[in-house]
Amino acid sequence: MNAVLRKVGWTVVSISLGMIVVVAGFELISWQRRHSELIFQAELVLRRSVSVVNEVRAGLRLVPRLKTVPCSPDDIKAMRLFVERSVFIVEMGRMSGDRILCDSRGSAPRDDALGPPDRVGLNGAKIWLRVPLRGDWRIVVSAAARDGAIVFSRPTAAADLFRPVGDAVAQVVPPGSLIAYASSSRVEQPSGATYIPPRRSNRWLDQSVLRCKEGFDVCVAVSEPAKPAFRALPLGEQLALLVGGALLGKVCQALLAAWLASRRTLYRRLRRAIARSEITLHYQPLVRLEDRTVVGFETLARWRPKSGEDVSPDIFVPLAERTGLLPALTEFVIDRALSDMSSMLSERPDLYVSINIAVQSLLSDELLTALKLYCDAHGVDRSRIVLEITERETGEVELIGDAVGRLRDAGFRIFLDDFGTGYSSLAYLATLPIDTIKLDKLFSNSVGTSLVSSLVLGEILHMMSTLNLSVVFEGIETEEQAVALGVIAPGAMGQGWLFGRPAPAGEIRGSSLPDATVR
Repeated sequence: MNAVLRKVGWTVVSISLGMIVVVAGFELISWQRRHSELIFQAELVLRRSVSVVNEVRAGLRLVPRLKTVPCSPDDIKAMRLFVERSVFIVEMGRMSGDRILCDSRGSAPRDDALGPPDRVGLNGAKIWLRVPLRGDWRIVVSAAARDGAIVFSRPTAAADLFRPVGDAVAQVVPPGSLIAYASSSRVEQPSGATYIPPRRSNRWLDQSVLRCKEGFDVCVAVSEPAKPAFRALPLGEQLALLVGGALLGKVCQALLAAWLASRRTLYRRLRRAIARSEITLHYQPLVRLEDRTVVGFETLARWRPKSGEDVSPDIFVPLAERTGLLPALTEFVIDRALSDMSSMLSERPDLYVSINIAVQSLLSDELLTALKLYCDAHGVDRSRIVLEITERETGEVELIGDAVGRLRDAGFRIFLDDFGTGYSSLAYLATLPIDTIKLDKLFSNSVGTSLVSSLVLGEILHMMSTLNLSVVFEGIETEEQAVALGVIAPGAMGQGWLFGRPAPAGEIRGSSLPDATVR
């Protein structure tokens, strides 16, 4: 009898503990899932807000830099091109005092003044939260002005991102920023100056999310009262969850363990490959289109493990960034590239070699030290080294600008890679002290067609000429493309399979490179 009671007792305890663990786990997973949803949505809103600020800042920087006569047809054309390639800017123009002289639509000067700004934002920009566009109060926009330039943007640029938050209260907190709006399930219209602090609660299941962006003075606050998830389920679903949840947890645990083991294995292999110099470098020529003279080579890293197929740079470079191997990989590439190309650079005083640099390395103090060290070690002049940077997100554009400035002061040249793949590149164009832009291959492929990229190519080349920037066309594969691009962009450079595929340094040195001409 006692044995039976003990067995029943252990069964009850086991079932009770199992139910407690599963219910607690389900509540935690449900809370975490909702928390992740709110974090994700807050980060989307924050990213959108940062994008708006970046576009506005880029516009305010671009207008004073234009070398066109203010309010001339070329000036209006350049501003209109910027507006057409922007996502959140609806109009821009030039100002004198508090009066608009002209705008990107070519409108004549207006007598009405904007009046005193609502506040002065970062970098001294004057901010108007709600103003009529071209004097029409049916179209309400936000405005920012500085250094004789004014930019109009949508004040509700992130309003569509608030809808998925459901019962949660989500707000953009904009003290001193270039944008201001707030929304929730109980606020029908976004407001230009409203900020309701999130409700405080002692209940641990209440949701409270705050995300801010340093250097932009913009925060997103999301709050929501607790919602017990397991108690709201029908009894049948609760029982099914207790059984199925345990099985699913074991399967997920096994899959996760296998995935982590695979990642650890690839990390160890990459670390060993860098240490043993198993990463190889290939070089692809860049030529001057007008006479097909080779002017430089782009360095491309390749990894073919001894016991497997090639691993794409799109895989091992991000892996190096996440696992802390990027500094070692970058230093290896710099050392090997200068070692491979030093003799060729000494023979050709007009030749350069370009190296792709990730933003993580660009912001590191170690990059400049390594570049100087290996240039001195291999006897390579710094002006013969080009650093190519690519970044789709411009949240760190000012920090990147400082890093690029230090590199240029040290004698290195800077290329902006993959220009045209997104509007964020405009912020780089107006901010970074770059030497050359590399146009994405979509422009080369669109030559002679009616695609949008082909139609705007002339406008982009005009802007590049205005800003005194050189141009490289990527992805040239046919003679027809090379000839057409050479006609519309005299002095431009090209890169692509037409001029040569990436090859090891030994094959390049064994070719007819001293003649410096691609036939």
